[in-house]
Amino acid sequence: MRFAVVGIALQSAMLAGLGTFAGNLAQAPTMKIAEVVRTLPEDMPIFSFNLNAPSVSFYAQRSYEIVLGEEAVQKLEHMHKPHAVILRSEAYQWLPYLQGYRPAVEQGGYLLYVVSPASKRAP
Repeated sequence: MRFAVVGIALQSAMLAGLGTFAGNLAQAPTMKIAEVVRTLPEDMPIFSFNLNAPSVSFYAQRSYEIVLGEEAVQKLEHMHKPHAVILRSEAYQWLPYLQGYRPAVEQGGYLLYVVSPASKRAP
């Protein structure tokens, strides 16, 4: 019985440290995106394509607009001013206008594109 109690206590102590580490690891992409978003001009619109990422908004202290589906594709493709787009990497295929741009963040299955003439890749 003593060994069981000691085992449970040791396991709990080990998992407590692992929980913090795992939480930080899971939040790493969000934190990186928030870090970049925080540096963007205040008047630059930020869109989140088919993704709700409230942690980005919280850590960056910036709001973003969630855009969904085919209407979002049309809206983003016809944006003529610089803007940022947050999306999951598997959603990239839905936004062909991003081809030729390098992601500002590509981490943990998340992408952040800052779309402006200065970020366009040379042909």
